[in-house]
Amino acid sequence: MMVLGDLFKRSNVEYKFAVPVYSAHLEGLTLSKVQTEFETVYNDLKDNNKFQHNEKSNSHMLSDVTFTSNLLDQYNTEVFKAELNSHLRSYLASIESDIGINRPFEYKIDSSWMTLNVKNSYAVVHSHGDADISGVYYFKTTGRDGNFFFETPNKLTKSSYCFRHWQCNSEHTPEVGKLMLFPGWLEHGVGTNHTDSDRVSISFNINFIR
Repeated sequence: MMVLGDLFKRSNVEYKFAVPVYSAHLEGLTLSKVQTEFETVYNDLKDNNKFQHNEKSNSHMLSDVTFTSNLLDQYNTEVFKAELNSHLRSYLASIESDIGINRPFEYKIDSSWMTLNVKNSYAVVHSHGDADISGVYYFKTTGRDGNFFFETPNKLTKSSYCFRHWQCNSEHTPEVGKLMLFPGWLEHGVGTNHTDSDRVSISFNINFIR
């Protein structure tokens, strides 16, 4: 006859369907060069009043409210793009993708833009649609001006009595020089900036060439 102790010995809990989110910190000379590139971008956008509110939400300001242009190409941010290329390879390797092995490592940055969050600004929960990989780089932040957060892709978790506490969202503190990459379909948002400092980031969408 099986006793309770035997049953527990045969039991196991496995965590399935994890979502791979990549983060890295630029440092040293590379960080300095990337910051210089984006300083030029930021100053030009501000001097020419290019930041606008998205008509769907007045929560924050964007360099392109249509999400159709590629700021990284427009301003020739070659140092950042080279660094991004390297981190894309690392991300794909970490998820054991065969892109770059059995399939060509060829992609297009479909869109990229700069986001400005002034005091009381935030970003509502959203996704980047069908982008293979989306990402964000933090150019200017105090680390106290609104956390970046992901929402669980399993919406049913929130309505479960047993599991509603389980990873409903995952918060990340912004840091200057921090780069994050994630699936474009993963919903995310930004908390309210309660400081008097501007929070500035660069976002982008990448699709691999089939």
